[in-house]
Formats: sequence, structure tokens, C-alpha cells
Amino acid sequence: LLEDAVKRGVRVEIIVPEKTDIGFITRVNRRYMLMLSEFGVMFFLIKKMNHSKLILVDDKKALVGSQNIDSLSFDFNNEVGLLFDDPKMIDDLEIIVSNWRNGAVPFNADIHISFFDRILSPIVRFFQPFL
Repeated sequence: LLEDAVKRGVRVEIIVPEKTDIGFITRVNRRYMLMLSEFGVMFFLIKKMNHSKLILVDDKKALVGSQNIDSLSFDFNNEVGLLFDDPKMIDDLEIIVSNWRNGAVPFNADIHISFFDRILSPIVRFFQPFL
């Protein structure tokens, strides 16, 4: 879906932690960031882990919550998300995101992904519904 959005001309920027709280997930993230960056998705790495999730859409809608984009969050865990279109709240979120992006480092798509990480990613994806 992200690839399709970029092909339609949508600017997709994702801010993620440089290191997650689960070491092997950091390695898997790098693999997927590399794959998605080839399609034009831009990633920014921040130093501090942040478990919040937020999506800004065309300066008109926003989603803030705790849910991950996975089957556990949607089907099993008790998660919450708030979708809104209040211009003042969206302006405030844009300032927060801008500050995060300004303090972040753009993802370097020239990194080398090890053979182990290329194998690890599909294995984690297979077991992801249970993690």
C-alpha cells in the first residue's frame, strides 16, 4: 500500500527509532526500510524509542493511538486510537512531527543488509501474528 501511495504521488515519511526495544526487530526494520525506500518511502531515524503512533493525512485528518499495524493489535490486544479532523490539534501534531523530523537522521539506503538479516525478516514476518 505504501508503494502504491508513492506511485500516486503521495509523500510518505515515516519516523522510527534508530534502535527498538527488541534487538532483532531493529534488524528486521532495517531490511523493510531498505525495501520500501527503493519505492520512494522516506524514513527518518530518531534516537529515543517512542511507542506512540500517529498518522497525518493531507493536513486534514490525524490518527493518534497505541495500536501497531499488525494482527495482534487489531484482533487480540486492547489498543486505542483516536481519529480526528480538528485543525488546531492537527497543527499541534504537525509541530511535534516537524520537531521529531528535525532531530532525526535520514535513513541511509546505501547500507548493506547481511545474509542473516535477509533470512531473519521472512521468519519474523511468518511468526509476527504470535509475537
